[in-house]
Amino acid sequence: MHVWQRILCLALMIGIAACVLMPNPTSWQYQILLAAAVLALLGILVQPTARLERLSAHRFKILLGLLGSALVLAQLLILIFLPVTVYHDPFRVLVQAAQMAGGNYDWNITYFWRYSQNVPIAWLLSRWLMITNWLGLSVNWGVNLLELILLDGFIYLTLLTAWQLTHRKKVVFGLAAFFMLTPFAYTYYLQVFYTDLPNMLILLIIFRQLIFWSNFSRRQKWFRGLLLSGLTALGMLIKANLIVLVPAILLTVLLMRPKRSLKLALGAIILGVVLSVPAHAGIDRAAHFQQNDAYKFPTIAWVTMGMNERTQGTYSSVDVIRNIKQKDLTARQKVDQKVLKKRLTSMGAAGIGRQVIIKDGILLDVSQMTEWYNGGFKNAPAWYLKFADHWHELAVLMMSSAAICLYLLTIMRLWKWRPQRYDDRQTVLMLLVMTALGYLGFHALLWEAEPRYGQAVFPLLFMILMLTKPASVPVVQLKWLRRPRPAASVFVLFGVLLLAWNQGLPGSNTSIVAAQRSQLSTQYHARPTFLAPRQTVSQQIRLLAAGSRISVQTYANTDLKVELQNLQTRRKWQLTRHGDSHRLCQDLGAGTYQVTVTNPTPKPQPIAILKTNRYQMTDRPLIFKGHARRDASLIYLVSNQSD
Repeated sequence: MHVWQRILCLALMIGIAACVLMPNPTSWQYQILLAAAVLALLGILVQPTARLERLSAHRFKILLGLLGSALVLAQLLILIFLPVTVYHDPFRVLVQAAQMAGGNYDWNITYFWRYSQNVPIAWLLSRWLMITNWLGLSVNWGVNLLELILLDGFIYLTLLTAWQLTHRKKVVFGLAAFFMLTPFAYTYYLQVFYTDLPNMLILLIIFRQLIFWSNFSRRQKWFRGLLLSGLTALGMLIKANLIVLVPAILLTVLLMRPKRSLKLALGAIILGVVLSVPAHAGIDRAAHFQQNDAYKFPTIAWVTMGMNERTQGTYSSVDVIRNIKQKDLTARQKVDQKVLKKRLTSMGAAGIGRQVIIKDGILLDVSQMTEWYNGGFKNAPAWYLKFADHWHELAVLMMSSAAICLYLLTIMRLWKWRPQRYDDRQTVLMLLVMTALGYLGFHALLWEAEPRYGQAVFPLLFMILMLTKPASVPVVQLKWLRRPRPAASVFVLFGVLLLAWNQGLPGSNTSIVAAQRSQLSTQYHARPTFLAPRQTVSQQIRLLAAGSRISVQTYANTDLKVELQNLQTRRKWQLTRHGDSHRLCQDLGAGTYQVTVTNPTPKPQPIAILKTNRYQMTDRPLIFKGHARRDASLIYLVSNQSD
């Protein structure tokens, strides 16, 4: 039976290599710094912690309370002063949810016909926004509050589970450091609401019920069983890849022969998967949503995309465009079958194996976490932009080194573990291994791969470490790491961070000065706004630092006049059209500017204006037809890029 955990260990080894090699752009200097950071962290982790363990429970709670308060304060400051412009799928879900929360159930774009799996998360979010609207909160702060509850709830439950299972302050403190000293608690999961964090929280709660199942009374087990079914159904509605629990459960039952009581709990999970089907249909009806096969992609489309060598199995716009061009679902399926067959034949067994390894690495790479689904800060402060590449390098280094340590510790715990049948805790541990393999295998073998998808294994790996105690499970020991004193390891780690700061690592968002990149996209038939002849629309843009390039999205072949004015100096510039946007390369100092778009022609002209229901995308309103709209905006980008 030990073959399964060793397969997971091999997958995590690939993840370690990905964290070292995949940051783009990367360099050998960065890779050396990352290796040094990992060794320093391991040197700290293997040190004796007698002083920490001798802390009284009261003092330890006070310490964790202070750390938690500092965490929440930092998160609030980020949400208030460093908001990001959210785009792509999370924004489309958010806009539709805000619209439904206001009582408007129209589906104005074809996005949800293509990705109908996101209808439930939009509907569920709209129910939450109805509550926060009733409480008088804006949509922005309604979503921020939900993100805080989910994220900090996940962190609290993880630390609580660690204490309940290990009763070791070192483990709890180490996990707290993982969350507090990396971008995990401050970037994607805090600033962007989407399916990943709810999925991770549901996984954590499900496995908590299983781990403590034998401690519950008969009456409690009935309640917990209903909870398991409900949570699983909810998880399936939010992110359907939770279905990997079904084969994981079946394999675990076959291998571990669990007790009848635990089998009932596992059966409740499978029941939840079944119940998610009618629940999805019910939500579709409640949301007034109807499927439309004219836009829907067949399941095989994502398998075909996963075998695209050019994109390494990630999202492929070429594959998407090819499917869009087909007249209906049947035509798309036939074309995708031909393309998939051709790709598999061309790749051969060696090519398929190489693709699976690459996709596994992509799933476990965390280097781009700070950039997932955000288009940069709405108004980047000067102190950040001055050292943007340095902040980015530190963030990537800390997240990657922490992830590598997590993978290494899991490997060291699992490699020599020998599962024992008929033991509930050992059965749950095997199920954790199988579920982690299920997530990685599903996306590496069958589906497209994105780094976000691999994040689902994080709560699973945390619990694997909690259940495989060094005292009872053989552990591969790196004994030479015990030699340095703790102070030496800490000193080395700070030295590495200092060197990383001096080096700097450019990111895709590090040159952005101000941005509003949220949009519904023309590929989903977002409707343009038409400017009448001689009509104008304007919006102010506040720059907290200097920029050198501005672009305002319009439409291709549109005849609009776009003008930028510095409101302090009154100097004006004309933007020139380039494809579907108007651009200007010009040194722009910090200050307030106004973009004015005018239709000088005798015919109505289309322009990209985004309108939402109470969601504020920028700190300055759009002036249109003499009215100021805070929930509407142009789509623009100010950066320090010259091309």
